[in-house]
Order: sequence, then structure tokens, then C-alpha cells
Amino acid sequence: MFLNEPCTAAELSLSRLARLDSCQADFSERRAALLHRSISEDSRVKTPACLLLAGLLVGCGPTPSAPVDTVRPVKLYSVPAATAEGVRQFPGQLVASDEVDLSFRIAGHLKTLSVKQGQRVERGQSIAELDDADLRLRLRDREASYNLARAQYQRVATLNERQLVARAELDQRKAQLDSAEAALKLARQELGYARLEAPFAGVIAQVPVQNHQMLQPKQPVAILQSADTYDVQFQLPESLLERVDGASLRSDYQPIVRLARVPGRDFPAHYKEHSTRPDPATLSYTVTLTLERPRDVTLLPGMSATVEVDFAQLGRDAQAVLRVPVEAVFSADNSAPGLSQVWVVKGDGDALHVERREVKLGQPGTEGIQILSGLEPGERIVAAGTAELREGQRVRPWQRERGL
Repeated sequence: MFLNEPCTAAELSLSRLARLDSCQADFSERRAALLHRSISEDSRVKTPACLLLAGLLVGCGPTPSAPVDTVRPVKLYSVPAATAEGVRQFPGQLVASDEVDLSFRIAGHLKTLSVKQGQRVERGQSIAELDDADLRLRLRDREASYNLARAQYQRVATLNERQLVARAELDQRKAQLDSAEAALKLARQELGYARLEAPFAGVIAQVPVQNHQMLQPKQPVAILQSADTYDVQFQLPESLLERVDGASLRSDYQPIVRLARVPGRDFPAHYKEHSTRPDPATLSYTVTLTLERPRDVTLLPGMSATVEVDFAQLGRDAQAVLRVPVEAVFSADNSAPGLSQVWVVKGDGDALHVERREVKLGQPGTEGIQILSGLEPGERIVAAGTAELREGQRVRPWQRERGL
């Protein structure tokens, strides 16, 4: 009954609204699907284009630059011609020309000590004396024995002249006399040994004993050093020792000695001697010069000195040597033992480059280090900044800028 009843106006309006909403929802779903398909197709087209554009942008960027061969400024040094060995300076030390330990030959009690350290003494001056009481008694005993032996010999000699005694008796008395005479001389010498005198004029450097001390034979009582002349000792390397020979030195040549205590003054010296056994630590030889004591300057052994030797003035022909700045020489890990290296500059004009070369070194000096082999006069080398270079690197002469 209810199904066949007619619908009201309100019910018809609700039915229409429901159908309208259903149509709008279906339209929205179809529109969303179409939009998604359009975007997908568009993205498939645009993605390769974007990648192509990005590649073009990357390709248009700056290309990596090739390494530039830097031309480094260096200080050049032209190797001069070999010249004769000139003036060389060596550190030295002042020593006493004569130094002796004064001691007694016999044992005894020190009675008198007449000197002290630093005192100047003359030749023959008394240094010390022993207690000689026992020695004097011994001397008197030896004198008595000698007098008795002499008297007995004289009596036997008189009897022998009269042929009252045998010749053998005379010979025995003569032997006793000679023995007594020798004992007397020995006693007199021992008495003289109780007095210690200076063998030469000088200065007492040290007194290692005290007065009234019991001394043993040869125990030092005082150390005496000469004061009129001094020796200057310095070390000379093997390469120069053969040039210093007393037999071939000019007699008028005098090396110069400078003392740190007396700045600004030169003291001429004379060659005295040199050792032929090298120092085990330095492998150098000791050369000794003699220096007269200046009257206005007090000198003491142990003072430092500088010895200046002009090898061009020596008797033997001076050897010609090459010298370069010490800064130009360096050592590499692959260098042979005893060899160093330098950078030799090759080329002309602006096309300069460096080449590594091994050299053999000699002795250093005030004018540079000696080159025994590896370089020739006139060649150019790098004098500074060797650590910044590599084989074949281009270089140019360094010039000081204005204002520096």
C-alpha cells in the first residue's frame, strides 16, 4: 500500500541532490586521472631535456688548467779561477815554552817553602828546603871515614917505599881510601839534594804541597813555567800540514798571533815544531809557534789566541784551489759517501735551467769551501735557495728590488 503512494516535493528534492553529488564525484575522479596521465607524459618528455641542459651547462664550465712551469729566481755565482791558498786563521792556545815539576830527589821533612803560586823567580833562587840534620851527621861520618882511610893509606905507602910491607897491603889501603872518598862525595850530594832551586827564570804556576810536610822522592813541590817566551799551539788539517815544514819555511816569515785579551794587536811568532801523530778525534796535527813575551802585556798559559798564516808566504809553492760559497753546497740522500752536490746553471739569456752535479769538498775557509773536483772555473752555480729547486727547473737571475 505504501509503495504506490505518490512522493512529496521534499522527497523529490533530496533524490535530485544525491544524484548530483554522485555525478560531481565521478567527474572529479576522471579529471584527476587525466591530470596524472598528462603530468607523467610531460615528465617523460622533459626529463631527458633537463639532463641534456645540465650536461651542456657542465660542459660550458672552465676547463682544468695545465701545470705551469714556474721560473724561480735564484742567486747566481760564477766560479772564479783557481787561486793560490791565501790567508787562513786557526784557533790556538797559549802554553808555556818550558814547564817543569820541581821535586826533591830524596825523602825528607819539608822545613822551608819559599815560594807561592804566581810568584816570579830567577834562576838559582831557592824554592824549598828539607830538614838536613840527618844528612849533615851522615856527611860528618863520611868525612871521618875518609880521613882515616887517607891516613892509613899514607902510612902504608911510606912503609911500602921502605919495602917493609907487601904490595898487596898497599893496594888494599888504596881501595879503602877510594871507597871512603866516594862515600864522602855521595854524602855531600845528598846534602845538596835537600835544597831545591829554580833551574830557569819563570813563574810558579802551582804549589801542591804544604810547609812542614813529609815528602817522598820525586813528589812535586812546585810547578815552574817559563815567562820570557810562550808557545802557541794550533791544529792544522792534513791537507795543509805538508806546507808547514821547518826545513823549507822562509826564515823571515812570521805568522801572526792575535790574543783575545789584547784586541787590535798583532804579535809575530816563529815556527818551532809540529807533531807527526794526528789527534784521534780531529785527525789534525799540532803545530807549535814561539812567541816572545811582550813587556807591556801580562800573558798566562791557557789564554785563547788566533793564528793567522799566509800560505802564499810559505817556502813551498802554494796550491791553486777553487772556492765557492758554503750555501751553494748541499747533500742528497743518493749522494755517494764523501761527495756533495751543487746546482749548475745551464743555458743562455732567459732560457736558463739547473742541473744537479756531484762535487768533492776540501777544507772550509773564510772565502768559502774548497772544491777539489766537479767544477770548472767560469761555470755558474746557484748560491742560495738550493732546497727549492728540482732537476731541469727553469730559473732566472735574482735581482734586488728597489727599496729592499
